[in-house]
Amino acid sequence: MKNTLFIVDDHLIVSKGLKTWIESNSHWTVMDIAGDSEETLFKLENCPKENLPEVVIFDVQLKEEQSFDLIKAVLKKFPEIKAVVYSMFEITGYAMLAKECGAMGYVSKAASEEEFLKCLETVQRGEEYIQQNLVPRIEKAFDAARFLTKRERRVFEEIINGSTNEQVAKNLNIGMHTAEIYVSRIFMKLGVRYREDLIEMYK
Repeated sequence: MKNTLFIVDDHLIVSKGLKTWIESNSHWTVMDIAGDSEETLFKLENCPKENLPEVVIFDVQLKEEQSFDLIKAVLKKFPEIKAVVYSMFEITGYAMLAKECGAMGYVSKAASEEEFLKCLETVQRGEEYIQQNLVPRIEKAFDAARFLTKRERRVFEEIINGSTNEQVAKNLNIGMHTAEIYVSRIFMKLGVRYREDLIEMYK
């Protein structure tokens, strides 16, 4: 096994600190760091195939963008790479989005060091790993999402991530009225009256 990592995080100090900690406390080597989508794709595309990292660690928020589209782009171009999301957000919706984008691992920065390393080891073996205290919530949210259309499911994920209707419209590139219709349909299908109730049930 190569045991090589690539870190994608827009905070350079955080990336360097994580690199130092990983290399001091595990068998992994961090081969490179990138701060946004453009830099990530450029570095991976210019890396010889035999030297590609085994695992790429993605932060959720990268400057003005989220990393989910980047994860999909990386895995489409380099299917041999395994993706792990390592985020400050201990939120069910982000874990769901990460999984749907093809990431095999999700841990928050609130997780223990041992759990973070366990996630890397599990993903390296080709198995999925979700931060353990999130698993029951994710299973519950996925169960609820079975009753929703694909677009409603994305709106549902935005809601339990804490997005307002305005943010839902912006993030999904839809009109405000359309976002409101989707939210109303979701409330009706899941039997809730208020946004706070939905968030409390599935966050």
